[in-house]
Amino acid sequence: MLNEVVALESTRQRLILRTAGGSPLGEIDDDVVTVQSGARKGFTFRQIEFEIGGDDSDTSPDPDAVNAVLQELHRAGARSDGEQKFAKSLGLMTGWAGAIRSRRGRVRPFLSETWSR
Repeated sequence: MLNEVVALESTRQRLILRTAGGSPLGEIDDDVVTVQSGARKGFTFRQIEFEIGGDDSDTSPDPDAVNAVLQELHRAGARSDGEQKFAKSLGLMTGWAGAIRSRRGRVRPFLSETWSR
């Protein structure tokens, strides 16, 4: 039996990026996420994702252009934390998002206990 662990509401603004020549570079998704249920109800955070690539999967974006975008995001205050919305909404420690993939033995009991409540 599955039980709800957390409900999220997300508002997304998407910006499609192209090079000066019009080639696809990627997209920036700017999400504002609010926890709607669970222990952190009302908690709001912002997550910005840079999805590299475009419509044509045969063409790789210019690495210099990608680096320029990453530098501008960093200069504007963005940082890379690798946290998933689910983990952040539950208040899991930074770094657990990677642990979910790489250390299932440690994380799975926590998830199983949470889902069975």
